[in-house]
Amino acid sequence: MRACMRRRSGAGERGMGLIPVLGLIVAVGVVWVMWEPALSGAGTFLDNGEAARKADAIVVVAGGWGGERIEAAARLKEQGYAPVVLVSGAVSLYGQKECGLALTYIQSKGYRTEGYACAESGANSTKEESAVVAENLRRRGLKSALIVSCDTHMRRAGRLWRKEAPELELTFISAPSPSFELKRWYRTREGRKAVFLEWTKLVTSYLGI
Repeated sequence: MRACMRRRSGAGERGMGLIPVLGLIVAVGVVWVMWEPALSGAGTFLDNGEAARKADAIVVVAGGWGGERIEAAARLKEQGYAPVVLVSGAVSLYGQKECGLALTYIQSKGYRTEGYACAESGANSTKEESAVVAENLRRRGLKSALIVSCDTHMRRAGRLWRKEAPELELTFISAPSPSFELKRWYRTREGRKAVFLEWTKLVTSYLGI
């Protein structure tokens, strides 16, 4: 009788010991199911781009050296959303200004460049660039603009530009990256680099860094 009770007690203790193991298995299963949607959401959160609408001008934010930003702006102009395109340029590449290279690029794609103008900023940050280009818009008497940048840059750019130029009517248009899909950014090295860097900049921008 006592031996039987000891066996039952031992079995109960072993059963209780399995609970943490079962809990770990369930937790691993939940993480396995949820990790991909969570990572995808971390990327798509950065893109809060808006639908295009008529404006006085289109602004191409500096960067996007795969041509995605200037091409997106060229398509918007061809579709009649604005008559003027201001191409921001922050850097010189091999002794050539970014704006000039962008215009040469879209010409090679068959777009005409009438109505395009360079808005060289020489800026080292989105905050600096927004101040310089917004002043350019004011000098030209332009009250509204479509701001074109890459999809990962949308949320931060929108906040900084609207803070710098609250009186201007700004609409933010996202240009997809040519090297990765934002929903699956974690599958490529370029995507991981872009999203990690943008999250770092987004967080530090709130600290004024």
